[in-house]
Amino acid sequence: MSTPIPTDPIIDNALRYTFNTTEYAALHTKAPAILRKRAISPQSYQDVVQDKDDFHPAAVRAALRVFVATGSGLTLWDIVREGLLSRGKPKQSRTKTSILKSPNLRLALSLSTILYLHRILYRFFFRLRLRLLSEKAKSLRLRHPELSRLLTSRLIPANLETSS
Repeated sequence: MSTPIPTDPIIDNALRYTFNTTEYAALHTKAPAILRKRAISPQSYQDVVQDKDDFHPAAVRAALRVFVATGSGLTLWDIVREGLLSRGKPKQSRTKTSILKSPNLRLALSLSTILYLHRILYRFFFRLRLRLLSEKAKSLRLRHPELSRLLTSRLIPANLETSS
């Protein structure tokens, strides 16, 4: 019987940015027995990941999912469009493009980047608004009333219901 490999911080971070605890537990139960013996248990994975702030890894996971889903969806659409929708028409020879110049990759990357930046900026402005509404920031609000009105406005995306 082999013993589990001691956890490596790089592998822990890679797993944390790829799977959350429930996904890891589901993958661990469906993995082959030899991999289950060598991988860390779901409970120890939860212990490693649980004490850390999960917002940034969750944002990266969401962006990765959008990237994979968009890329595979666009590739599938290309296959369907070329194979099924072009029946009876002469096939045009496709020129090979570099993967970096592929429109599917660029669109998937841009959508996932937009999602990631939206989540990060939303959290930034939410926290900024919270701090500006606190008592410690009263002097800043008095010194810069226009800026504080702008950043604590109900029209900005990071709106709190408890503010007045």
